[in-house]
Amino acid sequence: MNKTVQRQNTAAASEGEVAKDGEDVRKIFEADGVDVYNGALTNPGTSRTLDMWHRALECGLKGADQDMLEILEDIMDDNVVFLAPTYWKERRSKEFIKYALVGVTKAFKNFKYTRIFLNDKGFALEFECNVETEDGPFLRGVDMVTVDTATGKITRFEVMCRPPKAVLKLLDFQTAFMRKMGLIPPAKNKSK
Repeated sequence: MNKTVQRQNTAAASEGEVAKDGEDVRKIFEADGVDVYNGALTNPGTSRTLDMWHRALECGLKGADQDMLEILEDIMDDNVVFLAPTYWKERRSKEFIKYALVGVTKAFKNFKYTRIFLNDKGFALEFECNVETEDGPFLRGVDMVTVDTATGKITRFEVMCRPPKAVLKLLDFQTAFMRKMGLIPPAKNKSK
């Protein structure tokens, strides 16, 4: 079954409230049929960040880019590190990272989480989707997120994906999007 991230099945979602503890966060994902491993979160900051990430992603998938950017601003540490399959080196610009994540929500079709691993120091979110079109290349990946337990802010966001064909398609899409946003330089003219 292909379905996008949805929160409508939870009481917290219908009232627009942020999850208060790990159990509430588990229910959000379990309501979408996602297997959740490792029990409840005991750190309220990590629980809140996971819930807000879920909301940010939902906003992005619906095209509410400004809402997604505002949530990401709130949940990311100012010195967040981003490691993506589409970039060779790590990125340390919060602004760049926020727009890169908005870009992938535009590239991902039929997005859904398949498994989630929870820990008070972070979480791993396994997902699958098609790239760029509803019948585009199939992509499976994992978001590995580290959270500062004192602040609840994301300090590291690493993404691993496969297969290479889908990652290359995502790279092409992301490159065009980030150029349009002015966050990477224009392509060099190779003609002599």
